[in-house]
Amino acid sequence: MVTIHSWGDQDAFAAFTRMRELAERLGVPAKRLRAMEALRSLHTMRAEYATARALCEETIALATQLGDDAAAGSAQVDLASALIHLGELEGAYELAARGREMLADASMHGIYNGMLLASTSAHLGRVARSNGIARQTIRHAEQLGNHYLLAHTTTFAATVSQILHDVERTRSLAAEAARLASECGFAALWTIAAMNLGWCDVEAGRLEDGRAKVQAGFLEYTSSGQRISTTSYSLLLVDAHLACGDAAAAHQTVDAAFEFIAETGERIYEPELHRLRGECLLVGAATRGQRERAAEHLERAIAIAAERKAALFELRAATSLLRLRGDTPARERVARLVERFDAENDCADARNARALLGV
Repeated sequence: MVTIHSWGDQDAFAAFTRMRELAERLGVPAKRLRAMEALRSLHTMRAEYATARALCEETIALATQLGDDAAAGSAQVDLASALIHLGELEGAYELAARGREMLADASMHGIYNGMLLASTSAHLGRVARSNGIARQTIRHAEQLGNHYLLAHTTTFAATVSQILHDVERTRSLAAEAARLASECGFAALWTIAAMNLGWCDVEAGRLEDGRAKVQAGFLEYTSSGQRISTTSYSLLLVDAHLACGDAAAAHQTVDAAFEFIAETGERIYEPELHRLRGECLLVGAATRGQRERAAEHLERAIAIAAERKAALFELRAATSLLRLRGDTPARERVARLVERFDAENDCADARNARALLGV
């Protein structure tokens, strides 16, 4: 059910809830572990991160007690997923790095772990590591021969490339993900791939066509009951609205994303939302008050990203602030940040920053 429809499928949720109830009634720990595995994945995919985190911690404790290393390892992967979405990047990275030692890379949970390690690496500014692990993970998924896992991995890799604003790679991966998802009827994965392709169209200058694709995909996704990474897809829509000069729609989308954060705790893209709020305020002939408020949001984005070691978003927000202010302190901050992105870890944001600095 979840592979064909989405992880928000109510029938699947009811079935797995009933499975856990029966396992607890039978008092068989091994059965309880299997039931908890399904439920924690469902809670994570429904953006119920606090519940998922508690289930992961409970599973790890039970698996450790039973000496089930495989169950403990898979729970650790799910815990890393919850943590990254809660904005705890370093904790998620450490768990995913540890998972590489515990899990076989070409196993199902090893592949999910690889996806998380690629994502956390991108956020932390470790671009080469992110790209390398993403490529390895796709190869491992191909070896495993599971159609859903390959489609999921390719979709995820496209999203990681989009985080890095690598348009060419995003388009290539998203097109392949859309093909795989379409052939097998994986509706949720096809929708995510379509949103990424729409974002690529916007970046290529096909503004209204791209925005229409992102809007349609976002509506489809938010209607599915699957809610994980909703703020991520909100960013695609804000980017599209801003590219089209539609500040009002961009503001509305940012407002809704902040409401989602307040409801779920999904803070992974909080710095980006503050940056984009600042960019919204600067559309058109911004007043002095709007420019001041924009600067406040950009400073907030920088502070949050710095606290969480999200180097990519810190650089992106600092670059936006430099465009706004153009003063020496802003310039010096961008110069310091861009030094973290050497030739091996070069990316679109680093190139944009260097161009603005004239170096």
